[in-house]
Amino acid sequence: MGGGDKYPNKHELQVHRLQVPATAICTQHDMTLPPAKIDPIALRIITHNIRYAATNLFRHERPWSERLPNILRQFRHYAAGPFNPPSTIICLQEVLLCQLNDLAVAFGDVWTHVGIGRDDGKAAGEFNPIFYQPEYWARAHLETVWLSETPEQPGLGWDAGSNRICTCLVLRSRFAARANRTVMILNTHLDNAGPIARRHGAELIVEYARSWQKKFSVDHMLLMGDLNSTRDEKHGAWKVLNSVGSSFVDVDRLLTPCDVRRFGDKITFTGFDGNGDDDPPGTLDFVHYGLNEKETLLEASHKLESYTVVPNLFDDDVRCSDHRAVVVDLML
Repeated sequence: MGGGDKYPNKHELQVHRLQVPATAICTQHDMTLPPAKIDPIALRIITHNIRYAATNLFRHERPWSERLPNILRQFRHYAAGPFNPPSTIICLQEVLLCQLNDLAVAFGDVWTHVGIGRDDGKAAGEFNPIFYQPEYWARAHLETVWLSETPEQPGLGWDAGSNRICTCLVLRSRFAARANRTVMILNTHLDNAGPIARRHGAELIVEYARSWQKKFSVDHMLLMGDLNSTRDEKHGAWKVLNSVGSSFVDVDRLLTPCDVRRFGDKITFTGFDGNGDDDPPGTLDFVHYGLNEKETLLEASHKLESYTVVPNLFDDDVRCSDHRAVVVDLML
């Protein structure tokens, strides 16, 4: 999959914003941006738990070979070609090595990826890979930590049922308008079995994020992935990340209930039967924005262009994953 052949200039980045009619039931949201002093980067973030290539399938689940074409169509639509920002960054979860190889071949040489297997720090177990286009981003730092009491080496944490990791990638912009601006991407998949592991894992991510942000003088920070934690889970990972002092905020919180920048479903985990298979459906997949020092939620909201939950089922009746992808557009 190829990227655009040029980055849009400032005139091409002008956005014609829709306004919620004054007669709408909800409160009108003013989405007028303050004048920009410098050309921003149009950054698209995609996060998707693509479901590992299972051999013991749920009743409505299709094999990876049948799901892959729809996954690729989705990424082509949202990440490839001149109609998508070449700055697009794709974060995936539950990716086995065979799946990673399939995706890397399909994406082609325009894209590169980073990430390691969570079971041995090499090729074993699931990856949390990050895809980006090196023509537009230079890698400044790459690190993976295990969400456990021994984060520097593979291992289970607390009451977790599986090894869990967080992939940290610091990218430096090659765009002329914002050359050398840095973006830190954190990609994680918290444990489905252990509530203590989810909570402590989120706390560990916050701790490391602060350290990395300071160490590498990061300009912008984004955390995404499958938290296996809903917004209303008591003492859950989402609440840890959105607590006072964490520096993170769920981008959905930057939108009003009837905001036209929000599009699609609310639920991100559907299961393959549409009802969560053995678990209840719910919103488990999130993109979190890292607030800069003294930055307000209103200022952060002005940087958000759109928040979309992408369908995972179409007329062919092949659900590409048991999760829906989340796509977030920002002007940084």
